[in-house]
This record gives sequence, structure tokens and C-alpha cells, in this order.
Amino acid sequence: MTLAGVSAGAVCWFDAFLFNSGQGPMRPISGLGLIPMGACPHYSTETDHSAALQMAVAAGKMPTTLAIDGGVAVVFENGRPLAIFSVTPGAGAYCVS
Repeated sequence: MTLAGVSAGAVCWFDAFLFNSGQGPMRPISGLGLIPMGACPHYSTETDHSAALQMAVAAGKMPTTLAIDGGVAVVFENGRPLAIFSVTPGAGAYCVS
């Protein structure tokens, strides 16, 4: 099965993700649950994402989460990250637990 997406279109496949509709603070939202962990896009480029994710994971409101920078693709196999590709120098993906 191939799943793909960018930003909100990518994180919807996970158990949970952080969401902000442009108003109010970032908050955890339930995803489709096809990938058994949390996800957070724009991790290093939008500082409110990284701070909100660290607080949500520490408070038990988000599971262990894959934090993904812009310009990064993550390949999964059997629900686990297998490879990371980046078109942006210095960008990556990080496990926050």
C-alpha cells in the first residue's frame, strides 16, 4: 500500500497529529490510525509546533511522535520508519517520546 501527502495530507495517516486551523494553540487530533504513532509536520521551521509537541508528548496527550521537517519524506515498512529523504539541507525527521 502506498500512502502519500504533504503537511496535513501526510499526518492524517497516523494515530494522532498536532493541528491548528490558523487560530488558537496547536492541539492533538486523532488520525486514521494506519501508522501506529503520532506525527508533527514543520517541526523545526515553525517553533510553535516543536514546543507544542514536546508538551503534548510529556503530558501523555500524544503518543511517541515522528516530527518531520519541511522538504522531508519518510518511507515506512510495516508501520515503522525505514528511510528518510530530504531535499532541504539540514532537514530531517525526529522521534519525540
